[in-house]
Amino acid sequence: MAIGTYAQLQTAVANWLDRSDLTDRIQEFIDLAEARINRNLRIRAMETVATGTLTAGTREYNLPTGYIQAKEFHLTTDPLTPMSYITPELMTRIWAGSTQGKPRAFTFIGDKFRL
Repeated sequence: MAIGTYAQLQTAVANWLDRSDLTDRIQEFIDLAEARINRNLRIRAMETVATGTLTAGTREYNLPTGYIQAKEFHLTTDPLTPMSYITPELMTRIWAGSTQGKPRAFTFIGDKFRL
């Protein structure tokens, strides 16, 4: 059976369930399946480019709206300066308190990234 519409998907799920007592929950099953698939799915259509400006002396910045995962991280200097990911623990160990110079590494702490 080809599934081309949401109504056809609901019918296919109902057929697969083969239970009439779960008919009212089919939309919930579909929503849960979509959420699970989207947690793992990574396709080109989901990619975006986020840019921002660094402020001297600032270490932490909010993640972009809709952030899922970083593919690359670099400074838009001439030439581009790629940055390396390090774990939060390693960032804490190697950071010597300096707020000057060009950042070379980044990590994520909650809903922020730290340089």
